[in-house]
Amino acid sequence: MLTRRQFTNGTAAIVSGGVVGGLIGAHLAQSAPENFTRRLPIPPLIDAVKQGNAVKLKVTSGRHAFLKGKPTRSYGYSGAVLGPVVRLRRGDEVEITVENALDVDTTVHWHGLLVPGKVDGGPHQIIKSGSAWWPRLRVEQPASTAWFHPHLHHDTAWQIYMGLTGLIIVDDGSDATLGLPRTYGLDDLPIIIQDRSFDTDGSLLYDRDPDPPNHPVRQPRRHHHRKWRGSPRRSGPIRSSAIANS
Repeated sequence: MLTRRQFTNGTAAIVSGGVVGGLIGAHLAQSAPENFTRRLPIPPLIDAVKQGNAVKLKVTSGRHAFLKGKPTRSYGYSGAVLGPVVRLRRGDEVEITVENALDVDTTVHWHGLLVPGKVDGGPHQIIKSGSAWWPRLRVEQPASTAWFHPHLHHDTAWQIYMGLTGLIIVDDGSDATLGLPRTYGLDDLPIIIQDRSFDTDGSLLYDRDPDPPNHPVRQPRRHHHRKWRGSPRRSGPIRSSAIANS
């Protein structure tokens, strides 16, 4: 896992060498300006410290219009799709309440957090439909961006595809000393990029056959970054460091 400093320095080295700069310059020279009218959606922020280090998440179903004017069924954490950004502080212990309001079982895995297996939220820690889970997370790691998602055996990809993804920010105070942007939603932006396929009515298309003959299952690729550029394939968010775990 790259550190924030390694990612920033490495990116600067590439740009100074002209590789990225040349590609971007060539693209801009050939592209006409575009007018964007849709505002960037900013997930709500849950600051654990301001909540007394007690965070509540509700796994629920809802309806979301991925395509304008065509709402369809979706899953989300405390909302119709995706989830909030949860900010944690290094050295804190946080009590999480996860309520499963879906009509199916799920789990919640803290992808990128250094926590013991007993609270990791893997396939062995099923949250039954209509029940809840109360893990306590001790945050002992440097500043980073992680994410949370389901990890149910045989159903992880489908539940993520339906919308179950949220970001975690771990703060250790280094942002202030490094002079990094720190105002959430203004100059510190969470961006989650996912690909999906849709039917003509806006509903999600997903092949749940684990092994169709001569046709591999199309899994959703997840590219995540937060504020700074980067798009690691299939996994983890980037804040100013790159996470590329499977």
